[in-house]
Amino acid sequence: AKQPLSGPLGKEMEYFRQYNEILFRKLEKKMSDLETANRELRVLEERYRLNFENVTDIIFTIDPDLIITSMSPSAGRLLGYKPEDFIGRSASDLSNILALDSFEKAVTNISLILKGQIIPGETYEFVARDGTVKYSEISGAPIMRGGRIIGVSCVARDITDRKNSMDQLRKALGGTVQAIALVVESKDPYTAGHQRRVADISRAIATEMGLSQDQIEGIRMAGIIHDIGKVSVPAEILSMPRKAAFSCVPV
Repeated sequence: AKQPLSGPLGKEMEYFRQYNEILFRKLEKKMSDLETANRELRVLEERYRLNFENVTDIIFTIDPDLIITSMSPSAGRLLGYKPEDFIGRSASDLSNILALDSFEKAVTNISLILKGQIIPGETYEFVARDGTVKYSEISGAPIMRGGRIIGVSCVARDITDRKNSMDQLRKALGGTVQAIALVVESKDPYTAGHQRRVADISRAIATEMGLSQDQIEGIRMAGIIHDIGKVSVPAEILSMPRKAAFSCVPV
């Protein structure tokens, strides 16, 4: 039978044997940790895939060269297009489905995001594959890696029904305001047209100030009915021929 080595050579071989066992145990642990990490990664990938494929909002990404790199399948539900109709194409091709002012807004916002800004939800007008008009609220943020921007991530939410409901409500409100204005004018024919002129001037000032479209429209409506208090004033007082009846001169 072989006798174990003794002396310096035997001690060295024993050292290498123990060292190899330590390395082997470390390697086994590394392999086990790697397998665990791979399982967790597969679970996360599957979860991400399911979320990406089933989310109702449209999620898409654009690289620094303005190439669309990903598009969730929900694009088909909103616009009637498949993800492959977008992926690999330039973001400039979106001009085919975006209204002109919406496309110009998109170009500006993508440029700002690539400079590091986060853009909250803004409304864009699309034309779907079947020709219907759709409205989407899109927010965007830069994709960061290693401290630098490597792309743009955007989330688009369908707000077509909400937008149409708001438009109907706005029309109904506009009709109500006009009816009130007519009542006021009928009470005081002397200032007929005054409310409309105040509304036009107010809208022009608001536009010059750079206010939003909603703010401008609100100011215009307020101008139309700013004399609503006259409704409760007796017509005999409003139509009194005396000079001192009113100190203001209608616009």
